[in-house]
Amino acid sequence: MTNADWWGTVRSRRDREAPLETSLLWSLRKDGQEARAELRIIADVGDELRFLWNGELRVSRLFKIGEGSQLLDASEEKRKDLRGEGVDVNVAEREPVGRRLAGER
Repeated sequence: MTNADWWGTVRSRRDREAPLETSLLWSLRKDGQEARAELRIIADVGDELRFLWNGELRVSRLFKIGEGSQLLDASEEKRKDLRGEGVDVNVAEREPVGRRLAGER
């Protein structure tokens, strides 16, 4: 069994025991296109910031437990960049998301 095979079984078992929870941070729309920022909590690891364009994952960054404020800063910076390009924004409820960051539990 290779390292990749072993890690695949560990990840599979971990994901079955503690499914990954995804929350919307914000979504942007322009000319029928959509950009989304999502937070995904990965148990015992940290939080993943995911940027999706038209439902397809384009960029993902993992923040270790305790780096939740950096995740929110990175999300806000990207949102501001896109708003500067004239994209309309629909911001999700941020307070519940902020409380659910892995570093905040």
